[in-house]
Amino acid sequence: MTAASSEAGYSAYNAAAGGRIHSGNTDFTNADNSLLVDYELIRVGPDCEPYDPDQIWADPSVEQAAQHMLNVAASLDLRLRIARAASEFVKTTLSPEAIGRMMRQRLQVLSLPARGLLRGPAAAGSLQDGVA
Repeated sequence: MTAASSEAGYSAYNAAAGGRIHSGNTDFTNADNSLLVDYELIRVGPDCEPYDPDQIWADPSVEQAAQHMLNVAASLDLRLRIARAASEFVKTTLSPEAIGRMMRQRLQVLSLPARGLLRGPAAAGSLQDGVA
């Protein structure tokens, strides 16, 4: 899933995602908010520049992806359930506020304010809702 498809999730639009556990899209797709596509790990092979022929590639199941698309097209309930779940996940997990909270927690773990590496309001602990 690309940035465009994570934005689709935020907006409650459906987007197809491949690479069940092998792809970067798993940062914001899961079995609750997406129709994930199984894959087989294969050698890239020749004539796939810029990739080295010996690299490993996740080859998605075209049949499963097609079936997912048919299911989504046929079922308004499925479309709405997935779209709502994707929107909720992106808003609560990947929103600027959520990312700000994660960053603040990580900085607290690293004790950066105690080391004098943060200046201004952030060092004083005045971050509200994780956003400066």
